Amino acid sequence: MTISLVTGGGGFIGQALVDQLVASGERVRILDLKPPATRRANVDLVQGSITDPKLVKEAMAGVRHVYHAAAIAHLWIADPAKFEEINVGGTRIVLEEAVKAKVERVVHTSSAIVLVDDTIGRMPTTRDERHQAREGGLAGHYARSKWRAEKLALSYADKLPVVVVMPTLPLGPGDRHLTPPSRMLLDFVNGRNRAYADCILNIIDVRDVAAGHRLACARGRPGQRYILNRHSISMVSFLECLERLTHRPMPKWRVPGSAALAASAVMELWSNLASGRAPIAPLAGVRMGLRPVIFDSRLADSELGLPATPLDRTLGDAIAWLVGEGRLMGEQDEKPRALDD
Repeated sequence: MTISLVTGGGGFIGQALVDQLVASGERVRILDLKPPATRRANVDLVQGSITDPKLVKEAMAGVRHVYHAAAIAHLWIADPAKFEEINVGGTRIVLEEAVKAKVERVVHTSSAIVLVDDTIGRMPTTRDERHQAREGGLAGHYARSKWRAEKLALSYADKLPVVVVMPTLPLGPGDRHLTPPSRMLLDFVNGRNRAYADCILNIIDVRDVAAGHRLACARGRPGQRYILNRHSISMVSFLECLERLTHRPMPKWRVPGSAALAASAVMELWSNLASGRAPIAPLAGVRMGLRPVIFDSRLADSELGLPATPLDRTLGDAIAWLVGEGRLMGEQDEKPRALDD
């Protein structure tokens, strides 16, 4: 039986990936700080950090494939130095131990945000895997750390068969730690965000992201990057979809980009100096949102066969899961629905 290691297997993408690997008959080993939400047969846990070389070596024993999904996946944290320590330093340790263990394939989870630099103007721009962004043109510590981690992963291509996947905004059920896309969805549905800034959202179902990882392992070309994207829509269309699914009014007040930037700067300053809690709209997120980009996933379509879950189903399943977790405030007139099969 093939053994696959999933770093960050207790996270949003990691959980979905573990579910699919187990369903396909593989044995899975998870390396994560916390155990997954549920224990399953054929899943082992090595509990700890990817920054611990001894632990990573232990987790690597007998492994055929490595899916490196562990990272700090937030746009703001109180200590930004942790982005470098974990997202970059942890990746280096995982890659080094993968070389020593002579694994057959490494799939590295990057992010499409490493393509969103300051060369994007006011008009929508299409980006594919050929674009090489300038690190200094990226918005925020998270994006820059993911850029450096991806560069590091690709630098190992002569030692390891490394394939890089670059998901856009993952949504769907099971996001226990509320990554930024799920937090945004929840805040809108709970009425916490009373206004919006117009932007383009690039969304993919987390289950399609997991499938993209598995397909990249099976079919991806070593040294190649693959954008995983499914729906590029305006914020207005996104809110209309949420309103239809939840029967709750979505905000109608559109905030100019300059005002959104100013408000997020104030909120982030308060977070940094006083509250220590993440701002509702991190400055890096607003900056990226104001750079209108459409991600082209045709390479993943043609070479990997990336699946496509309808957006209504993705959002409906995400909302239904949040209802089940008790995260929505107040009563709903009707249970959120997903599309029928």
